[in-house]
Amino acid sequence: MKIASTLFFLTLLCSVHAQEQLIRKSADQAFEQFTYSKALEKYLYLHKKDSGNVHYVSRIGETYLKLNDSQNAEQWLSKLINEYDGFDNQLLFEYAQALSKNKKYEEAKHWYDRYESAGGSSSTERKVEGIGKLQTFFSEAGKYTIRRLDFNTVESDFSPFFYENGIAFVSSRKEKEWVKSTYNWDESEYLDFYYFNPLDTGRYLSKIKGLNSTYHEGPAQVYSNGNKIVFTRNSVEGSKLQRDKKGKANLQLFFAEKEESGKWAVAPFQHNTLDYSLGHPTISAAGDFLIFASDMPGGFGGTDLYVSKADASENWSEPVNLGSAINTSENEMFPFLSGNDLWFSSNGREGLGGLDIYRAQLTSDQVVGQPANVGAPINSSQDDFGLITEGDYKKGYFTSDREGSDDLFQYTTDLINVKGRVLTKGLNTPVDDAQVTLKDKSGKVIGKVVTDEQGYYTIELGKGTAFTLMAAKKDFLLEQPVEETTRNVADFKELKTLYLLQRLLFAEAIDASSEDTLTDATYVVHILEKENELVTPINDEGNEFKIKPATYEVITIDEGYYTLRDTLTIDEGFFGIKNYTARLKKIVVGESIRLDHIYYDVNSAHLRHESELELDKVVVFMMDNSHIKIELSSHTDARGSASYNRKLSQRRAESATEFLINHGIAADRIVPKGYGESKLVNRCSDGTTCSSEAHQENRRTEIKILGNE
Repeated sequence: MKIASTLFFLTLLCSVHAQEQLIRKSADQAFEQFTYSKALEKYLYLHKKDSGNVHYVSRIGETYLKLNDSQNAEQWLSKLINEYDGFDNQLLFEYAQALSKNKKYEEAKHWYDRYESAGGSSSTERKVEGIGKLQTFFSEAGKYTIRRLDFNTVESDFSPFFYENGIAFVSSRKEKEWVKSTYNWDESEYLDFYYFNPLDTGRYLSKIKGLNSTYHEGPAQVYSNGNKIVFTRNSVEGSKLQRDKKGKANLQLFFAEKEESGKWAVAPFQHNTLDYSLGHPTISAAGDFLIFASDMPGGFGGTDLYVSKADASENWSEPVNLGSAINTSENEMFPFLSGNDLWFSSNGREGLGGLDIYRAQLTSDQVVGQPANVGAPINSSQDDFGLITEGDYKKGYFTSDREGSDDLFQYTTDLINVKGRVLTKGLNTPVDDAQVTLKDKSGKVIGKVVTDEQGYYTIELGKGTAFTLMAAKKDFLLEQPVEETTRNVADFKELKTLYLLQRLLFAEAIDASSEDTLTDATYVVHILEKENELVTPINDEGNEFKIKPATYEVITIDEGYYTLRDTLTIDEGFFGIKNYTARLKKIVVGESIRLDHIYYDVNSAHLRHESELELDKVVVFMMDNSHIKIELSSHTDARGSASYNRKLSQRRAESATEFLINHGIAADRIVPKGYGESKLVNRCSDGTTCSSEAHQENRRTEIKILGNE
């Protein structure tokens, strides 16, 4: 009897243990599949059965965080950290996050430091720095007014996007209900798109027809004048939800285009995969530049922002991580692109707690400077995300769970927009990527922004602010700052134009005789020591060049004229336009050009070294003027017999010709000719007494133009 009782008891224990293992497996699966409410219920049950299990306590704390319940998350994570061993150090970071959400910033700082000491991520340094300057996040709080939209529900309402004449958003509300909510990562209702038109006096809320599926829809953005949309959705094949190998239903991106019938034709993003999530898209107005969030391998941690570009055939490039200027070891998500401004949310940067909203500037796919926290009251100690804004940034919408639910809020501001443009002085061409800095009357920087491709910028300012505008860019110099005040100004109507001086070369060719401008001239410009590195013209005429401090060679070429080589030096302190005039001499057949410093040994045709240096110039001359044919003639003085002098001069002409041929000049372009003493240039003929200098005038080498073909 005792043996039977013992066996029964052991069987019962095994049965209880097996049941607990099944519940744990079910709880873990629910957690991995984002059904956190169901997971929490199971973990709480398991904790009652086994209060010493560190896995249950840590998962309860994590789950409360996922459900945006920072109070309970703090309580359970505190219990875990103070009473248990063997937990994942990442929970130190999550505990600090919970404390920040509950506005216990000094305690949070302590635990961020503990996490960093335990080998935590680089994000902790940013979080600690943010706690040290919390007051700066409230500095412009009075300039914004926010209100919770009255069609929020007790379900989740989040991620607004502009649609037709109003806004659309994502919601898990029950059908035909529209009064308040929070997104708890549970299985209440699947997420769908809803649309609200503020001009509709009936305040009617409707689903967007043709886009909602039987599973989740997520953040989206409309583009191409409302005819196209890119959005987030679960992957479904037929009616079956697609999952990865671990059973996780990852998110994917889809495009849709409105057909003439009004229906949406939906197509998947070509880089979708079941292996990880892609979601939260934002896209340029032209539809060729896409940014989205993903947890794909190779990122900085958590979810990162990625960029992909479309070609003319709408083929999307392989996604590229936006880099450490945006992404951290935690989560970056919910991007929104407006012109050059990128708004996104992150919990890995300095902020007020949880997800905060940041604003960054992009040029192409590069981040300029550091993202800026938009501060209170748009950001709070809870999660704030999904901001969208209209073109002047004076009104927009965002999501926040500051009242216990993920709800939609509207912000408005009385900030004054200072709009302007940065141009080059003289040319009036736009300067892109210029840093525009705004300073108050004490010289403190109160705003920074970079110009777009057309040189435009916008900076927001409060009323009654006296300010100075400045612009800067490498290799440019500001002509002068602009000083203004926003006193008694509702908005500036005119653009505030800033002019930057740059180093420019403007070349012009003229006829040396007539002074007429030669409009067909071609200019070749390079730094003297870097002959193969040509400076590219910046205009269609090919005569304007961006330059820097250096010595340049300018080669001017025009048909019918001798090519001209000049050098000019640009000093470090020079900014502006350097005007260069090339005076070109017309090629005249039959014209003779005297070459100085061509010397030979006495009674010899052997070229001296200094003669070779002079003939090097002739080589360049012949190469520059590749169509001309010349006679290269040598002349002697009258001393010695005429016959000897003629033969000597012929040998000398041939010696000089041979030098040119050996240096790459075609032989058929040169005719060597020795004239001896037959073409004296002065009176020093036979029997005449002359000085050495006078005789030297007759000893010469000349080039005569025979043709120009």
